[in-house]
Amino acid sequence: MTAEDDPAYSSRLGNRYPSHTIIEPVAANTRYFDAGPVRIGVEYRLITSDIVNANLEAARREHGADYVAVTVPEDGGVSVHVVDASTNAEYLRFDMFDDSPHYHYIHPGEYQLNIPFDRAAFGDMFPWVRDGLRYRLRDMLEFCGATAVAAGLDPAVL
Repeated sequence: MTAEDDPAYSSRLGNRYPSHTIIEPVAANTRYFDAGPVRIGVEYRLITSDIVNANLEAARREHGADYVAVTVPEDGGVSVHVVDASTNAEYLRFDMFDDSPHYHYIHPGEYQLNIPFDRAAFGDMFPWVRDGLRYRLRDMLEFCGATAVAAGLDPAVL
C-alpha cells in the first residue's frame, strides 16, 4: 500500500507538509553520483530560522501558501538526496543532522512526509541510510509513487 492509497497511514509516519515547503539542495554544496535511473546527491546542509523562513516566504510568493514565521534551532549535517535521473525530481532525502536526524518521503508537486529518525531504536543514521539505499530503495521509491523509477533499479549499479 502506498501513502496515496491511505493518507491516514502516511500521516502516522511523521509530519505531512506541502511538497513546495521542502528546502531545495544547494547546488554548490551537493555532489551527485549516477546510479541507473536515480542520481544520489550528497550535501552538507545547515538549517537556521532565517533559511527556513526565506524558503517559506518564497513558497508563499510562488504558491500563494500561508506563511507564518517560525523559529527553529540551528542544526546541520550530511544530507543524501535520491532524485530521478531523467527529471531531477527528488523522491527521498535523508538528513543526518546532529540534533534532529530525519528523512523525507517526497511526492513531487503534492506533499512530503518528514519522519524523525529514532537513534535509540536504530543507532547511527549513516549505516541505516547506506543499508536503505542498498536493500530498501525500490520499496521506498514505490512508497513515494515512483514505481517506474523503482522498476528500473539495478542492484549491481547501486
